[in-house]
Amino acid sequence: PGTFVYSIPFRPEAENKSGVVTASTSVQLVDNRKSPVVAAVGIQMKLEFFQKKFWTASRQCASLDGKCSISCDDEIINCYLIDNNGFILVSENFDETGTFFGKVEGAVMNKLMMMGSFKRVTLYDYQAVCRSTADNSGSAPSLLDPYYVFFAAVKWIMTELILFLVEFNLCSWWNSDFTVQAQRSKQVLQPCDTEYAAFLSERTIKETMGAISCDACHKSFVIQQIPSSNLFM
Repeated sequence: PGTFVYSIPFRPEAENKSGVVTASTSVQLVDNRKSPVVAAVGIQMKLEFFQKKFWTASRQCASLDGKCSISCDDEIINCYLIDNNGFILVSENFDETGTFFGKVEGAVMNKLMMMGSFKRVTLYDYQAVCRSTADNSGSAPSLLDPYYVFFAAVKWIMTELILFLVEFNLCSWWNSDFTVQAQRSKQVLQPCDTEYAAFLSERTIKETMGAISCDACHKSFVIQQIPSSNLFM
């Protein structure tokens, strides 16, 4: 209780952003013996409003003069707000919203995993639906059809006749148009089991600092857990 979970709907790259952030928390019934969870409540807010609140809060510092020694307004500093699964909720580049942090800052994400701030887990979905390709006509029904051999013979004779006319340049004698109907495949949905990777944060680690050395640079980073939430800055 008292902890809010912030999330945005997952979106593939080709889809547009929903523009909505959901904040939810649990409601517990407190008595002398137990504290069961009886309900979950939440609100939805526009993503633009949520991001404005974040940037406003990031400019408030506890120093005497009110100025921040490190500011997200600095051009050489990149600030992100990510959730406990590593997805970006707020970024200076709006197009990165909803993107996995490891795709934007792969070296930093690998370092966080090495330091134990995040870990990779494998999840299984035993009620998934997969697409598979199936032909419109199968071989089994045709073999059971008593007329299959007859039509196959007729088809072979017609094919040989057409090849004969083409070979001797006699196609002009034939005024009809020949059309060939190709077998087309279709996409069908069927139940399947899927396996996919996910990332989880280590809630016991409140703050992590590190550095990454590259060819001609040295990048430092700091990640801090935001109290009473599932977010990291």
